Amino acid sequence: MRTSSVQTRPLYGTASFRAVAGDTLRPGGLALTEHGLRILETLGLGPGARVLDLGCGPGATTQLCTALGYEAVGLDWHPGPWSGSSPEEEAEGAGGTEDAEGAAQTSCASHTGEKSLESQARFVCGDLLSLPFASQSLDACVAECVLSLVDAPKCLAECARVLKKGSLLLVTDLLLRPEFAQVQAATAPAPSGEAENNGQELLQQGASCLAGALFPWQWEERFQGAGFSVAVREDHSKALARLVAELVWYDCAGDLDWLLPGGQCSCASDRRRFGYGLWAARKVSE
Repeated sequence: MRTSSVQTRPLYGTASFRAVAGDTLRPGGLALTEHGLRILETLGLGPGARVLDLGCGPGATTQLCTALGYEAVGLDWHPGPWSGSSPEEEAEGAGGTEDAEGAAQTSCASHTGEKSLESQARFVCGDLLSLPFASQSLDACVAECVLSLVDAPKCLAECARVLKKGSLLLVTDLLLRPEFAQVQAATAPAPSGEAENNGQELLQQGASCLAGALFPWQWEERFQGAGFSVAVREDHSKALARLVAELVWYDCAGDLDWLLPGGQCSCASDRRRFGYGLWAARKVSE
């Protein structure tokens, strides 16, 4: 998904992270996605509904939605984090005849592949902050660990635009646990000059969802500000703890060692401040 101008490999694009998280690239995996979709079903999402998977990545959720009978579309701006190349690198590989965006379009088209076509899943290259869909044309949007990577208010406003009134939004994302509110307020940002030395550039907006984590009430303020009413809220912080534990257990910490115990990241002294939440909301305004 289009996230930021940060040039370093995004956290979710590192080999260590992918080795454990797999194609879902987030805590909870497809089990949490299925749970969220069941919640949407209880809220009225019916068979054949048009569902948009925001920041679809390799397409795991899009494929799942298609298998469950939805008319699913996955949107991402570029599969770069898992293809191993940046848009700029691919543009250079094309002999300079394409700009970075053109290379992204080519890569995204290739990324869909025969497997996606056989399953009838659809994939579209596009910007999360300017969705290439008509207003009031979709029945549901799914945003899993993606809003924290972008300008969340703008992305949510776009979701509200493309969703029909009464349609549904499923969000899972990083949160800051309420009991650490005072700690967060007292934490000073890391000096910018240290970023290149200790990996903290991966905590910039667009490189890691940790950088965009919000307190639960802040997430809900954003949903309400975009015209959504929250129907279900759940804490799934254990899924995040499990992912971090698996990184250590399977010795996949590798380039993420700065994020784990003993690492140099500013959040490493108190990692428990992070959690993972799920929200199901309904569009209530035009």
